[in-house]
Amino acid sequence: MKRRDIARLAGRKAVNHALQFVDLYTGLELSRPDCIIFDLTHRCVCRCRYCSIWSHQDERPELTARQWRTVIDDFVRWLGPFSLTLSGGDPFIRPDAIDIVEHACEADLLVYVNCTGLLLDDAELERRLLLAGVQRLNLSLDSLEAEVFDRLRGRPGAHRQTLRTIDRLLELRQRIGSRTGIAITLTLTADNLDGVLDVVDYAHRQGLDGVQISALYEDPVGPHDADWHRHDALWVRDSVALKRAVDQLIQRRRAGAPIANPESQLRLMRTYFDHPERLRERRCISPMRAFGVNPYGDTNICYFFSRTLGNVLHQPPDAIWRSAAAARKRAQLRRCDRSCHLVNSTYWKGLDGRVRDLLDVVRRARRT
Repeated sequence: MKRRDIARLAGRKAVNHALQFVDLYTGLELSRPDCIIFDLTHRCVCRCRYCSIWSHQDERPELTARQWRTVIDDFVRWLGPFSLTLSGGDPFIRPDAIDIVEHACEADLLVYVNCTGLLLDDAELERRLLLAGVQRLNLSLDSLEAEVFDRLRGRPGAHRQTLRTIDRLLELRQRIGSRTGIAITLTLTADNLDGVLDVVDYAHRQGLDGVQISALYEDPVGPHDADWHRHDALWVRDSVALKRAVDQLIQRRRAGAPIANPESQLRLMRTYFDHPERLRERRCISPMRAFGVNPYGDTNICYFFSRTLGNVLHQPPDAIWRSAAAARKRAQLRRCDRSCHLVNSTYWKGLDGRVRDLLDVVRRARRT
């Protein structure tokens, strides 16, 4: 991304941040989305115990790479430079995913890619990915214990393969002079709570660029159950161990460990697991921030709201965002009583968190 585009993006984000806050409490519909997520596919090589998105298939064909390029261009015409997350499933189950990544980067977007890392087993694919200009590549690593990680991911050998992929990417990044950040995503559960610090320390030793910790949340596939956590075996019930882990994570973060979560979010994880009902009293920022497109072109403004607001193959994204249906859904979601406010993509970081994110972008851009 060019420096003038970074300046424009920073200024627009600052103004939009204020407008989102106004919209959150007034419903005046003044802001625009700044959390854009394209799920290139729902297909995945894993069968995670906490995610069944791989089962959420459709008889319709997924958007082609050409159609995704058109969608990206439509968003650019509407929003100008913006931050885009390409995700799934595992996007690299599609052979043409790298073409979509490269087009997004060529459009001068801040591109983040989420994947399992298990399909990055081709030297040319890895090279293209690290040379494309991706801001950060996020790979899943829930535990350094092979048995725990493989069980959580539902794939034997996933632990060994993921670590090898990380080693290859780090070596290749250094060799070719890429500035792409390589980071870890981790879902916090009862099974890996005791080992979360080991993952953070591993990331620090390896020189990885971040560890993004997500609290276990209800699988969005299927009907909503307000008491889902009461019968989920992965729910963290050991309050003492949870407090110890959160306190140690905060200490590690203050000491320089690359934990991407702000301290406020880490602290809130204790409340979330101990008293999830308390989070239902918090207002959700997702309706003002999020705009997702699924593999078939359907759009949503909430990860847990499956009914489409429109399809980008038939309507421009700005028309969908400003539609009466979207306005009604935002009004409904402002009163939502779910306790999923810790979802990382839409967590309300506050002004200080937004500033830190922008400074990270500027630092990386200056090095490219």
